[in-house]
Amino acid sequence: MHRSIPACLAAFALIAGLPGATIASPPPPVAGPGALPASARLEYATTATMQWMGLPLTLRGRTVMTWKFDGTHYDAQLRIDRVGFTQHSQGGLQADGTLAPERYAEKRPFHHPDAVMLDWARGQVRFGNAAPHPTPQPGAQDRLSVQFEFARRMERNAHAFRPGDQDPIRLIGTRDIDDWKFTVGPAETVDTGLGPMPTVHLSARRPAGRVEETMDIWLGAKTRWLPVRIRIVDRNGSVIDSLLQTASIR
Repeated sequence: MHRSIPACLAAFALIAGLPGATIASPPPPVAGPGALPASARLEYATTATMQWMGLPLTLRGRTVMTWKFDGTHYDAQLRIDRVGFTQHSQGGLQADGTLAPERYAEKRPFHHPDAVMLDWARGQVRFGNAAPHPTPQPGAQDRLSVQFEFARRMERNAHAFRPGDQDPIRLIGTRDIDDWKFTVGPAETVDTGLGPMPTVHLSARRPAGRVEETMDIWLGAKTRWLPVRIRIVDRNGSVIDSLLQTASIR
């Protein structure tokens, strides 16, 4: 991601019924916004590796990601307990059903919370107390909503994601908007706390100074395409790797 984050889809048939999980039968693909679940809570085992006062430091903790959607507006939150990192995304939908973030907040360890506000009707984005800037084109996502937007698109038409395809997307942070390009990888099976899961792997890489910033998302066929694994490397070389342990999706 755009700052140090010591903490934050070839397709399969949708399958319900994981041991230890409550997963409702998915609806058929639709043209509108109905492909998103009404609520979800996913817990991950997380390993974070970073530099602390020049020395390598590894922390292990739990990540909780929640999602609520009333048909027109959503609320998504993520928290990594041992690291003290949080993300909070709120917004609505574009006319075509694409998620439209309206507020994104992020809290990193040893930093004050940062937030960005987006007014799509007025075409303005405001980073903190700074003067407003023009909003990006519709379709841009913040650094949390992007995972749910990919899940929404996978649920509507998973066959559109073919290995080797690339998907450029603008990612909204709390201080800037960056261009990323996700590449669809081959189908993979990921061993999770709920057993082996078929996934589609999306991977994005881009230069960031002397290092390579990366974001890898494994979207699960059995979890309504919500992530079963998330791995992020930031521009400072910090690595966060989160693996699904429990899921409740309705």
